[in-house]
Amino acid sequence: MVTARRAEDVRRALRYYQEQDYPNRELVIVYEQDSDLPVPLPAIPDLHLCRVDPGTSIGDKRNAGTHLARGELVAQWDDDDWYSRDRLSRQVAPLLRGEADICALRDCLSLEVETWTFWECSPRLHARMFAEDVVGGTLVFRRELWGDDVRYPPMSLREDAGFLVAAMRRRGARLARLSARDVFVYVRHGRNTWRFSPGQFLDASGWRVVPAPASFPADFQPERPGRAPPGGPGPRPLVSCIMPTRNRRRFLPRALRYFRWQTYPDLELLILDDGSDPVGDLVPRDERIHYRHLKAPASIGAKRNLACEQAKGELIVHLDDDDWYAPGWVAAQVEALTRAGADACGLDRVYFLDTARARAFRFEHPRGGRPWVHGGTLCYTRALWERGPFPDTSQGEDVRFLWSPLRKEVVAHGHLDQYVALIHPDNVSPKHASGAWWHPCDVAEVERLRVKGAARAR
Repeated sequence: MVTARRAEDVRRALRYYQEQDYPNRELVIVYEQDSDLPVPLPAIPDLHLCRVDPGTSIGDKRNAGTHLARGELVAQWDDDDWYSRDRLSRQVAPLLRGEADICALRDCLSLEVETWTFWECSPRLHARMFAEDVVGGTLVFRRELWGDDVRYPPMSLREDAGFLVAAMRRRGARLARLSARDVFVYVRHGRNTWRFSPGQFLDASGWRVVPAPASFPADFQPERPGRAPPGGPGPRPLVSCIMPTRNRRRFLPRALRYFRWQTYPDLELLILDDGSDPVGDLVPRDERIHYRHLKAPASIGAKRNLACEQAKGELIVHLDDDDWYAPGWVAAQVEALTRAGADACGLDRVYFLDTARARAFRFEHPRGGRPWVHGGTLCYTRALWERGPFPDTSQGEDVRFLWSPLRKEVVAHGHLDQYVALIHPDNVSPKHASGAWWHPCDVAEVERLRVKGAARAR
């Protein structure tokens, strides 16, 4: 990744890098000055920083980064575009199969941020715009191609095209072209090195407006035109957090702390307790918190429905009593849901922490099936719940709510650093942490998320 004067773009680009499902990777960032990097810089394994003189061309920056790269394969990672979580694994595949020496993407969409418009250009126009009919910012290549006579030219425009053409002509490199749809979006924000206007450039008849890709994240552009972010101008929706509980006295003080440290200002908490040991004495005097003890046992689905009935907010957020939530969790949920215009949102990749056995996992729901997000991360509109409440059960009530026949739009966002599910003997749904969807990860890494969250709350 080469960059200059784009710290916020880098912050977002780092998140997309961290979300990649290809495991064996490193990241080299080539920058000019400290202000080019976000503060704090995320703790990313195998992150290498390379500082160069101000004004160094993009081509020379790419050469510096490639020189430092230790991998057999090198991927360009532009700081201002969007890449899907499987971008690396898709593009690496033809190289690993021995079918190509370079892989790049074609048929890309362009996002014009000022008008929030997605543009598609015709195949003929795409071939006119991009060397070898592929987007230069998506190159993945064998490092052995790069050398004395095949390098990025010392320029800041079309330097990637220059390298690509040289590698093919001087090294006989084979190029694999893959579709960019659902993998990459070329972002036009007014500060691009290559400046052109989508919809007009070269041939206006070759452009057409298209919908956003289904996989495009709701939280990509914080200043999306026509939408006010939480905390900014415009009315904020009231959020009702709901917490069903039963005999969880040891968990509740922490759960209440996680609610009270939320940065989103307009919210309430409804606690529905049907346990034999009522915990009302633990609830602090806070006009936003409403506690109700039920005389008869009820399923989790029934308690969620009771809480939703009493909720005053137009948005509902699940706060489970035994999980960890970062201070910015509710704000991130509201941001993701409102910007997508969706009915529900949450995480489809989740960190799990088992402190008793010193284990941690990242659960990743497989792509391609029905939309799914983890129940402890659900955020949805009250209108969605009114159309189809939760089933009267304590097992899988959240999945059955999501997968009901009602038509709904569910989006998964990328804020997996703001939530950690805890594994303990009293989990309602036992967590066996085995199978292809469970990936062991560093316990210290997951613990650091919680430590940083607590520090932000101080």
